[in-house]
Amino acid sequence: MTAEIEQDCVAGSLAPYRAVLAWAAMRAGSPRVERAEAASGRILAETVIAPHAVPSHAQAATGGVALSATTTHGAGEYCPTLVPARRVIAGDILRLNEDAVVPSTSVDWVGPLAAIVAPVAAGMGCRAPGEVIEAGAAALPAGAVLGAAAMGLLAAMGIQRVALVRPPRVALLAPPMLTPLLMAAITADGGVVEALPDADAHGAEWARAGQFDLIIAVGSLPGATLNRGVAIQPGEQGAFGDLDGVPAVSVPPDAEAALAAYLLLVRPVLWARAGRHKQPVSARLTAPISSALGYTQIAWLRLDGDAATPTGHGLHAATAGAHTIIPADSEGMAAGARVDAWT
Repeated sequence: MTAEIEQDCVAGSLAPYRAVLAWAAMRAGSPRVERAEAASGRILAETVIAPHAVPSHAQAATGGVALSATTTHGAGEYCPTLVPARRVIAGDILRLNEDAVVPSTSVDWVGPLAAIVAPVAAGMGCRAPGEVIEAGAAALPAGAVLGAAAMGLLAAMGIQRVALVRPPRVALLAPPMLTPLLMAAITADGGVVEALPDADAHGAEWARAGQFDLIIAVGSLPGATLNRGVAIQPGEQGAFGDLDGVPAVSVPPDAEAALAAYLLLVRPVLWARAGRHKQPVSARLTAPISSALGYTQIAWLRLDGDAATPTGHGLHAATAGAHTIIPADSEGMAAGARVDAWT
């Protein structure tokens, strides 16, 4: 850290938001890795290298009739050519004498032979060996989220176990009204959350030192050294620090303020520990946003293509779908200004 950021992190006064990001960067650490069965939604910790070409042999790209293209030369609508052919489905491996696949609807059968009414080009309806990916090539990069397409590629390469980022374990102390909100946010950002009993009833023992990667509490956090707060809107203040070396965050008890504090204070640490590398989209404001000096503000937005419409406060957060961050040294953003919008 620079001397300026170090000064920001000294206890005793509210911190600027850059101090929060510096703290998050220091506390993020390296994502923990586990080798496990590939699962949808998980994040790759290491680049996956193709052990062989996909496909390994020429195959049918669609269903139809497989044949040799050279046997169709001279075929015409008024003089169909009868050629040996074989019915195939997508994914079938082609035989040595087959290098094209014709749709079944374009073929009439005369006994065991197919009547072709137009010449066929070699490669039509086929996938060549290595067309999807070559052997030894980087198939999926580290940090990729395993969606349906990635899972299909792993299956095609015969890979079952991969190096995955272990989802960060998050301890949550929140009243019943806020628990569903914060649990949904943590899960959406890649964390595995456990709601723990009220801290006041159990002192610091609830922390289970070493079992969690991040601790979130609504209100006070017994035993934690939350040495700095940050002025935020909506709400007034959130706090960040450590409990037995584990990053810890305190958020306000109001629902909208708790969500704002979560996005500002919790998400940077959680994303880093979960191996996520999301980026905002650039959007143009359709209306101005006002902000109080000295407060880092979450401004809720509704996106429509390139346009971002501020939605106000309160229940609007539930339907906004995106937000931008207004720094504490700004009084707001003018209509037409471009902002970073986070979804």
